[in-house]
Amino acid sequence: MPPPPLIRALPGPTALHPVVPSALQEAVSSGLGSEPHRGARARREIASTAEALRALLGIPEDHHILHLGSATEAMERIAAGVLPTLRTPGARSSLHLVAGAFAQRFLQVARALDRPALASRRPEGRGFDARTALEIPPDAPRGAGEPPALVALCQNETSTGARTPPTVVDTLARRARGLGALVAVDLVSGWPSESVDPSLLDAAFFSVQKGFGMPAGLGVLVASPALVEAARRQRGAGLPIGGWIDLEVLARRATRHETAVTPNLLLIAVLGRVAEAYLEEGREALAARMEARARHLRDAVRRAPLLRPVVPDSLEAERSRTILALEGSRGQSLAPVRQALLEEGIQVAAGYGEGADARIRIANYPSLSDAEMETVAEGIPKAAERAAGGAE
Repeated sequence: MPPPPLIRALPGPTALHPVVPSALQEAVSSGLGSEPHRGARARREIASTAEALRALLGIPEDHHILHLGSATEAMERIAAGVLPTLRTPGARSSLHLVAGAFAQRFLQVARALDRPALASRRPEGRGFDARTALEIPPDAPRGAGEPPALVALCQNETSTGARTPPTVVDTLARRARGLGALVAVDLVSGWPSESVDPSLLDAAFFSVQKGFGMPAGLGVLVASPALVEAARRQRGAGLPIGGWIDLEVLARRATRHETAVTPNLLLIAVLGRVAEAYLEEGREALAARMEARARHLRDAVRRAPLLRPVVPDSLEAERSRTILALEGSRGQSLAPVRQALLEEGIQVAAGYGEGADARIRIANYPSLSDAEMETVAEGIPKAAERAAGGAE
């Protein structure tokens, strides 16, 4: 008898949502992969997926749903579209709230595009609070960033398992807008289960291989009218806003249910089916299921020798509900724990970036079933015990 399939509790790409294989097969069998991307059927699929995402995530009708290649591309489109270059007189900076690798990436993207970008930092493994997050860094150049043109935040930091709670994100967004800033939030590991309000955001983006449980290769950027207008003003002032693909072009095409370039129509169609499946469950039920499973995983870690969460129990509100990051209580390598889990049929990830071998990251995305996550929870203390015994 063949072994059971691996439980892929990975932070992305992760386990496929159960509807993905049949939805993908249906799309291929029906010839969708060969449809003209400006044709009526392509526009219907794009419109249908947009409708499902609006219903699931509460996206306002006047916000554009833009299809890209990845979340990192979304960062590039945003920074290029609404931030002037460093050489522009009186250029206002972006302010990046950085407490992990993916928020740092947005900062690096802006700087690589020669845009003025500042960082407000918190220790790794922490979220942000609404009271202090928007303070301009003390080492910022004189006059820089006051007020910022753009405030950027990663709501759920996949690299550390930390989050900024949705209520805090909403408060931060209101405060930032009150300062005259646009607001961009990375929701790659937050949506669809985190109830961040997109009506308060000018840019909300994700890629599909995490919370939506799909193959990689598609990113989604939800853009407010103000974001698109900022790009339009920048272009009107003779400043660059991108190359062939820019926010203004993307938004103009989206109003006709089209894309700027030939899209991955198969994945766009599958995304619509996954969104419909989540919508059938209901957003509140989905969030409650992730919350309960996250608590169960943390309880399992308390029974695991030599393991501790990167985000401690004392910071409960700042602990991700979709990513559990663990480290060795003695700073030891956790490769033996990962191997022990793999031998039990559970695939988890190492840490991210420097020191990756000393951490484990376990996904709790809604594409994983409750039964699979129960097996993961049972396997954590067993794997830790085996690894601890082998180290003695």
